[in-house]
Amino acid sequence: MSYEQARALLENSVSRPTLYSVRVPRVDTSTNDYINFFCSATSIPEVRVDTIVASGHENMNVVREQPTAVMYGKPFTMTIIENSEFTVYKDLRRWLDQTAQGAAQRNGQRSQRMQYYDTFTSDMELLKLEYPAGFGGIIGSSESNANLKEVLKVTFIKAFPVNIGPISLASDAIDSYTTFNVSFTYETYTIDDNGGVIGQLST
Repeated sequence: MSYEQARALLENSVSRPTLYSVRVPRVDTSTNDYINFFCSATSIPEVRVDTIVASGHENMNVVREQPTAVMYGKPFTMTIIENSEFTVYKDLRRWLDQTAQGAAQRNGQRSQRMQYYDTFTSDMELLKLEYPAGFGGIIGSSESNANLKEVLKVTFIKAFPVNIGPISLASDAIDSYTTFNVSFTYETYTIDDNGGVIGQLST
């Protein structure tokens, strides 16, 4: 079967990996809007079931794999294209610093004391978006996701940043832009597949 034949069988063409939106709490609203545009790469983490081998539990000499726990792929990682004011890096670093008193090592404070878990965790959302059927767009709309259809919403429960990666600097990288990775851990995640239109403008 050719690609075009397969595409004709799909109701709304193929999924586009470029269409997604990230909602990050505990950062400034303008920073979250910036991340929406300049989060250049991320992924929906895996989910799997851990098993143990059970032999002869129901039938003699028949071996099966017995599920023991549902496991969620961690961490959740984003690649950010930074702006010249470093607002995203600074906002995310402020959130990471909330995990411990003294994490920023400022004003001569060298000791660190970890904070209570619920004081720095927040839910996060990753939306998978697609073009709806008959997509025509909204000319002049300031809404970044105007008329895009939400097909999946992944909600990361009790998330917080655990790693802000290095920022590479180089004198010969004249035509490049500055990026860094940030990784979040979380407890579990939920999938909402009810769908809907994101940023639909009223008429």
